[in-house]
Amino acid sequence: RVAYEATDEAGNPIDVTGVVIDGKKQELCSFTTLHEGRGVFTYTPGVDKQEVVVEYSGKKYRFNLPMGLPQGVIMEVDNLSDPDSIVITLRKNKYAPSTETLGVVILSGGKLQNHCYIHIADDEQIRFKMDKTRLPLGVSQIVLFNSSGDILCDRLIFIKRNEILDIKVKTNKPAYQPYEPVDMEFSVADREANPVSTTFSVSVRDAANEVESKQNILTDLLLMSEIKGYVRNPSYYFEEDDNAHRAALDVLLMVQGWRRYAWEQMAGVEPFDLKYLPEQGIEIDGRVITPNIKQTSMPNTDMSLLLQQKREGKEEDGEEENVSSFFESFVTDGQGHFSLAMDLHGKWDMILAVDQKRKRPREYLIILNRLFSPTPKRYRYADMQITIAEKQTENINGGEIPDNDTDEDDPDSFLVAYEDSLSRLSISEKTHYLSEVTVTAKRISRRDIYHSRATSIAYYDVHSVLDDIADGGKYIGNDIHQMLMGLNKDFYIKRQREFPIPFQPDNSYLISMLGVFNNNTSRSPNILEMEYEFLLRDNRMVIFVINNEIVYANEVSFFAYQQIRPAAIKSIYINEGIDIKCQYADHKTFRSIAPPKVSMYGACLAIDYIVSCVVFIETYPDGEIPTEGKGIRKTKLEGYSPVKEFYSPNYSMLPPEPDYRRTLYWNPSVTTDENGHAKIKFYNNSSCTNFSISAETVTSQGMIGTYKNE
Repeated sequence: RVAYEATDEAGNPIDVTGVVIDGKKQELCSFTTLHEGRGVFTYTPGVDKQEVVVEYSGKKYRFNLPMGLPQGVIMEVDNLSDPDSIVITLRKNKYAPSTETLGVVILSGGKLQNHCYIHIADDEQIRFKMDKTRLPLGVSQIVLFNSSGDILCDRLIFIKRNEILDIKVKTNKPAYQPYEPVDMEFSVADREANPVSTTFSVSVRDAANEVESKQNILTDLLLMSEIKGYVRNPSYYFEEDDNAHRAALDVLLMVQGWRRYAWEQMAGVEPFDLKYLPEQGIEIDGRVITPNIKQTSMPNTDMSLLLQQKREGKEEDGEEENVSSFFESFVTDGQGHFSLAMDLHGKWDMILAVDQKRKRPREYLIILNRLFSPTPKRYRYADMQITIAEKQTENINGGEIPDNDTDEDDPDSFLVAYEDSLSRLSISEKTHYLSEVTVTAKRISRRDIYHSRATSIAYYDVHSVLDDIADGGKYIGNDIHQMLMGLNKDFYIKRQREFPIPFQPDNSYLISMLGVFNNNTSRSPNILEMEYEFLLRDNRMVIFVINNEIVYANEVSFFAYQQIRPAAIKSIYINEGIDIKCQYADHKTFRSIAPPKVSMYGACLAIDYIVSCVVFIETYPDGEIPTEGKGIRKTKLEGYSPVKEFYSPNYSMLPPEPDYRRTLYWNPSVTTDENGHAKIKFYNNSSCTNFSISAETVTSQGMIGTYKNE
């Protein structure tokens, strides 16, 4: 049996038909898709060439099938015919060994659920049943193995029973006016209508603005966590328990089955190495090394830990702030490692330091083991598809809601917008050139700052970046260029001995700030050999905007960022928009260094020609700049998240105002009473006429319940 999946070039499922043919063009079998582009066909492989001919949209596509092996064992699993049993069929040809005893096991959640031993003589076929009534709900794995622990065949099946809790919802009114209080009552019961006392999460949203979700706690726990890849609509497989849905789910497991547990380790063939113990609290784990290339571990090092947390409010004795602190001294082990665990809530300031009494404490580098980020993965087109709920055509009073959306596919509207954008860039044929004027000062408004942030292509929290660099065992000191090149691989350094505009130093501090010069007293002080270090991107300059100040094409302004310590930087934004470049680069000085053939078209195009992007640097206030070096590590420690209550306005006390909340109520822990009932109350927004309600629970016995109104 061969399961398959057919998708288009964007990853969307398509329905196809096809046939399997042999080398003599004889048809062996035909097939068609069952659901979401997936299907299955059965054929007997041979030693000759065999291929699949697929037909889609009037065209035919050919795929070669693998050649048949000279010997082996085939396992066929039927989980659909019998409601209480799994029918397993084993076959082998006459060339396969007949003296070996085989084993069949059923695993679920990494635990052994059932097993048996089989002996197949000659080329006979053996069919037997295994009980599935005692298997847990969800995905199970059937494995056929030999006496050496090698897997010969394996297969995933899904066990579905009516063990899902029943959640019901009713409201005190069929419809609600704006800002009106809403009373909802929930009831939770099992399939025998017995009340269940449990906690559940509930979310009430405005159905007119909802992004429809095709999955829930039921699909996530029982199905999606046990298979690989993207599933377009996982809720479909739980809608009905008929033959069509069961067959579609069976094929899905054949196509996207994921073997979660290492069979070789479970069978004892390979040793099991436990890398991480179960967490006992918030862990602080790391090591102390030397900051050189060898990075030698420093054993038996005396260290101290200081944790501080500032909380809102004032103490009764008049102190301005309430500060919690914790201090601990410890010694690293023989390999320079240390580990502490504690229960903390919220964000804490953490200082780790090598004991200052130790000789040369600055020759130590403290690394924390917390770089566990997975490798970034690009989303497929199908992964990003969403379904928006249909917009309502009537408001709460029965009037029609006007549609203010514009047709994005209207070519006339697109051309008007395109011509307008060309006009703003001064390159349209309709542009009228005005005489150049000199602006003596520019004022960057808060709105401009928000715009430059919103249109940026990248944002970096520098404190987190420096933490990652330190945890990677690299010490960059105050080299801001090394930090930036580590952030973005498109940055690179170029050194040259002249600045694009004439250099006129005015004091020795400026000279030493700019670079290396030839200290030849016999030469005139105005004729100095300088070496400038430029950061480039796309073979063009990069300008650095410090706290939203305009940048000028002179040494003092252009290189000012090199005097900032990385630890003093709060955040970095990178923006490559031509409007942002033109706004923050001084027109006169930058236009003067552009080629004449470019400058003649205007300052903005000249700036865009020589400037690749703008790097926005936001620094800490002077009193908040952290100090750090070798032998000391200042960072943040994230504890458990404090419990926060979801905001829900009370319009019995507040005056009505425009309210466009899409989520009207959210509570992760609503508790039912002994009768399985629970009540919630909230206030409607100013426009909602239809609620979208979701409720989900997992009881202490592992029973799952989910509710979603249609």
